Amino acid sequence: MESKKRPHAQEADVSVTKKRILAGANGAPYVNGSAPETEEPSDLDNLEMFRKEAIFRRMRHYSREHDRSQSRIAELERRKNTCEAGLAAMAACWTQLVEAIRLLAKPEDLPPNTPNTRDIFDISSHISDDDAPDLVSALEDNMQVTQNLVTKFVSLRGGSQFSGEDAYIRCQKAQTECAALRSEMQVMHRKLRDSETQKGQFHEQLVAAETAADRLRSKTVIAIKPRSESASAQSPTEEGRKPSSPVLPAPPSTTINGHNGPIDIEDRKFLADLREKEIEELRKEIADLTASNNAYALNTKVPPPEFVTESTQYQVLMDHASYLAHALAETQQENIRLSEELQAALDSRTQWQEAVETAANQTNQELKTLIGKRDTENTRLRDQREQLAAELNERKQKDGIKMASAKELESLAEARSARIVVLESQLSRYKAQLAANAGNDDLMHFFFSGGLDDVAYIQELKNRVISAEQRTAAVDQTLSIFQDEYPNVVHHMEAEADALQKLAAATVKLEKYEQTYGDLSTLPPDVAQLAEKLRVQEEEIKRLRLKDKQYLQEKTPVYSELDQLSAAWEALDRQVKSKVFDLKDMEERVSKSGLDKAKSENKFFAAMRDKEAIDNERKTLSRNLEKQGKVVERLVETERNLTGQVVSYLQLKNIQFRELKFQLDGELRRLADVRWILSTFFPAFNSWAQCKTLLVDRERELAEKKQELQKMTEDLSLSKRQVEKQSAKLQERAAGSGSSREAELETELKQTMNVLKCTACKGAEFRDTVLTKCMHTFCRSCVDARLTTRQRKCPACGQSFAVADVQTIYLQ
Repeated sequence: MESKKRPHAQEADVSVTKKRILAGANGAPYVNGSAPETEEPSDLDNLEMFRKEAIFRRMRHYSREHDRSQSRIAELERRKNTCEAGLAAMAACWTQLVEAIRLLAKPEDLPPNTPNTRDIFDISSHISDDDAPDLVSALEDNMQVTQNLVTKFVSLRGGSQFSGEDAYIRCQKAQTECAALRSEMQVMHRKLRDSETQKGQFHEQLVAAETAADRLRSKTVIAIKPRSESASAQSPTEEGRKPSSPVLPAPPSTTINGHNGPIDIEDRKFLADLREKEIEELRKEIADLTASNNAYALNTKVPPPEFVTESTQYQVLMDHASYLAHALAETQQENIRLSEELQAALDSRTQWQEAVETAANQTNQELKTLIGKRDTENTRLRDQREQLAAELNERKQKDGIKMASAKELESLAEARSARIVVLESQLSRYKAQLAANAGNDDLMHFFFSGGLDDVAYIQELKNRVISAEQRTAAVDQTLSIFQDEYPNVVHHMEAEADALQKLAAATVKLEKYEQTYGDLSTLPPDVAQLAEKLRVQEEEIKRLRLKDKQYLQEKTPVYSELDQLSAAWEALDRQVKSKVFDLKDMEERVSKSGLDKAKSENKFFAAMRDKEAIDNERKTLSRNLEKQGKVVERLVETERNLTGQVVSYLQLKNIQFRELKFQLDGELRRLADVRWILSTFFPAFNSWAQCKTLLVDRERELAEKKQELQKMTEDLSLSKRQVEKQSAKLQERAAGSGSSREAELETELKQTMNVLKCTACKGAEFRDTVLTKCMHTFCRSCVDARLTTRQRKCPACGQSFAVADVQTIYLQ
């Protein structure tokens, strides 16, 4: 087992630490994880800050380049727009001129072109293609048209030719001027190239200087440089490194503007200030060179002054300048008028503010009076509401008693009706019993069938008698008809009818005798007495049988009567119990009413105490209100003073603004004079460049004056804004000095006004009309509108109403 184990080292090895990947100042990792002593973790803590500052410096560099590019782009766009406008105007004028000449001259009248004329009018041959290829192409396009037009003019001129001497003199002058201009243009081209080269160099130096200035302002770079210098000093002593860790090359010493070695912070600041001055001078020099370059380019491209002054565009510009001068004068008058209006507005605002404060105080007093009236009216309405509620409760109690009495009467009526039914049943049984005792079978069956009234039985008998009499009368009438014709037959028929009637009576008697005695042929003659007894017994048996039937038929109504009596008994039992419960409820109500009375007395005394506390609070609030009123008066006085100061300050600014306007008018007049001198007395000057310089100076002075005017305008607007902020703060302070009680009173006032205002028309008018059908209140105009449009429904609940339901309410 021991052979399988690794043997331990005899010597204690040096502990090997894990190599970390470190990065240098420029973000590149070191080889094999080795780092110089100067770049230990304590120095790497600032690495992220250094990188952020480097990125920030690069962003600032790009921002400056972007600003320069944007300004250059804006300038080029402005120049491009100006050139395009001039080119468009010249092209339009040239096209109009060409078209007008073409209308006057026919194309077939033009003479053919010759090589000499082409060389004369080909202006593009005198311009190099490298400098302006677009200009060359444009001139070549217009060359043919110009050649044709001039040839036509020469042909139309005819014999009025110039003399040879004049032509020769003019040609010599033109050649001399052309040579001078060409030499001057070549010199200007060389200067332009030199200035562009210098501009590029200065721009590079400016960028390098700005970058160096940014690095000098960086705290991380200033903190790293001394350590890097100390590291470079200690690097020669570190020669005993391992072979696996190669020696890094010493970082190059920082070079600032050609000077090697450490430099103090004060020296760096001095150098930065010095370089900023040099940068400013270079910028000024670049601006001067750019202006001179533009002036040279303009001099090379601008036509002669006589042509410019006589051109339509120049006249249009002069008219536009006069229009602008006139507009400026009108603007100044408008400014003066607006200043006067502003002063009048401030005065009217002060008067309006005083009137508003007076009206607000008066309205406040009126609202306080209205609130007092409203409190009184609310108290009266509360009393009326309590009285109406008490009356309503009393009426509800009376209605409840009436309903209970009605229910009791209904229950009693039902019990009495059941008792009446039972009694009627007993009466029918007793009548049937009497009929049975009398032996009248028909009458007994009549009473058992449900007939309880004797009158009905008598009426039935009368009906039977009437029907029998009617039949008899009919038979007699029939016999009287036959008596006239056949008297014997009628006599025999009457006799037969009497015989039949007697036979029926005898048959009935015979049946009775047979029922009593049986067959008479079988009875002996001595049984007369026995027959009489049997007759009596037969009658008794008949009576007893009727009674038996009566008893048998009497069971069913007796059972029904028992059921009805038991139900009536239960109903009476429930009624008695309900009376007992009602008595118990009445006792509980009496005890509860006593407790309610005690509670109401306690509430009354508590309300009286609250009323006294509210009166005390009202007195305290009235005193506080007086104090706050005095504070508000002091604040209003302070606001008036500040307003006066603001007005005086604005007047001062207006005076300064007017002075600047007057100075600007003077400069504009001077500029107009210079332009007039340039347009009128231009040949008197020795050189057109002097006039151009004077004009540029005047324009520069005008631009400076405009900048001063803009600055003064911004200061004026800024001061106005500060004054407005101060006035707003004073108003907020004056508004916030009120107590919380005033806010509560305002809230309560708003709520009260919301209650008093009509909800149908969104609070435009007060409620003065009530709909008695639903007791909702609205303004008269809303109700009249619904009456006129026949939409007679309440806006609140939608219930229909009539004209008679509309009444007027009066708030006192």
